[in-house]
Amino acid sequence: MSEMDNSWVLFSLDKEEYGIRTEQIRQMVLLTDPSEVPDHPDYMRGVINLRSMVIPVLDLRKRLGRKSLPEVTDELIDILSKGEQEHVDWLNELQSSVEENREFTLNTDPRRCVFGQWYDNFTTENAQLVSQLKKFDELHKAVHEIADTVRDYLLDGKADDARFFIHYARENEMANFRKIFKKTRAMIKENNREIVVIVEWDNSKIGLIVDAVLDVTDIPQTDIEPSPKIRYGRASRYILGLAKKGDQVKILLDVDSLMAGEELISAR
Repeated sequence: MSEMDNSWVLFSLDKEEYGIRTEQIRQMVLLTDPSEVPDHPDYMRGVINLRSMVIPVLDLRKRLGRKSLPEVTDELIDILSKGEQEHVDWLNELQSSVEENREFTLNTDPRRCVFGQWYDNFTTENAQLVSQLKKFDELHKAVHEIADTVRDYLLDGKADDARFFIHYARENEMANFRKIFKKTRAMIKENNREIVVIVEWDNSKIGLIVDAVLDVTDIPQTDIEPSPKIRYGRASRYILGLAKKGDQVKILLDVDSLMAGEELISAR
């Protein structure tokens, strides 16, 4: 076995790490907007023009039966947009309840609104996103406390003060809260930029879209175990083996299996 046979390029897809033999990889580039092709399988993102070469690109997440990174990104941005609008509507309802002299019935507990419940249960391994999301903590609490202050004014018979405070809070706490939503959506769009790993297969070059390239490393054959015999979805057919590296397991992919199939051949 040559030295190159032990070399693997490791990359991430969602929260897992995968590998492809280094000898099969020709280059890695940042994904630009691919041109769509008609009648293509859902895992075929389209084609890109790389140095006058037209290269088909496959979404490796979709090929392995997962949601694509753009789909996940769009869902997250949509959740944040709805969370922002939820609190805009919340403050509007608070103002209406004061103007119409009726009870305010929406949640005043930040952990019980729709966004708060999502926020308390959302997890990510992206340290930058975790740091950004923490900025919601104090302002989210402050926004919901607007209702408590307004209630106290009303109990004291100070309706005008309640109205003025809502106006003040809209220009301050709520405005700053909305800025965090905007910055978080922009950060997610900027950071979720995909990489194309160009591989050689059947005398052609094919691009595999991955989340991020992590490392190039040697994995001795003795550290690679065969793929489990138990079938656990269509992705199992593409697994060459499992590598133990430290306390982690890397999923090693078989490029030939990834490319095989009438659908892919007809799309090339």
